[in-house]
Amino acid sequence: SAGPGTVQKDVPSAGQWTWTYTPPDGPVNPNVTIQADDGSGGITTTSFSLNVNDVSPTIALTGDSTVTAGSVYTLDLGAITDPGTDTVTDYAINWGDGNTDTFAADHPTGDTRTHTYSATGSKTISVSLTDEDGTHLSAGVKTITVGAPAPTVTSLNPTSGTMLGGESVTITGTNLTGASAVTFGGDAGLNVVVVNDTTVTVDAPARMRLR
Repeated sequence: SAGPGTVQKDVPSAGQWTWTYTPPDGPVNPNVTIQADDGSGGITTTSFSLNVNDVSPTIALTGDSTVTAGSVYTLDLGAITDPGTDTVTDYAINWGDGNTDTFAADHPTGDTRTHTYSATGSKTISVSLTDEDGTHLSAGVKTITVGAPAPTVTSLNPTSGTMLGGESVTITGTNLTGASAVTFGGDAGLNVVVVNDTTVTVDAPARMRLR
């Protein structure tokens, strides 16, 4: 006999028994006692302390793998996997850009959370879960890529020039920081300079008339 757990005789081995025990949760440290009785008055008992470690829960995360800076990103929180019987009381989302949001909830499964990224690059989203055993970091992780928004042009100055080209043209718009080339009707402009996110200067090529 055993407590906790069960002892079962191995077949076909006549003298070997196996003890099994599935703890309901951890961390716990039960004292285990196993007693052998040969039915003829011979009884042997052994005891030991069993250390059962906690298994951290995990959570499924779904959402797009890419998003444009300045646009809203949506993260869906899915099923929690936990072999124990713990209850998640709150969770936190580290969005990978220095911002963390904390939420109180009996269970985050089915929750949808949103975030807006201002900077481009690779971002690792990490969700931590808190239950009776403490806070479990990185219970769910998802890596996404934040891309730059498309540039737009709102005005040109000047709007006309000579066939010889050479005019310095100021382009005004949005999201122009990453601009590396400017074309006029398919001909490449010269001396492209990104002044800031809203202004680019470029010299008009020859044989083109600005419109």
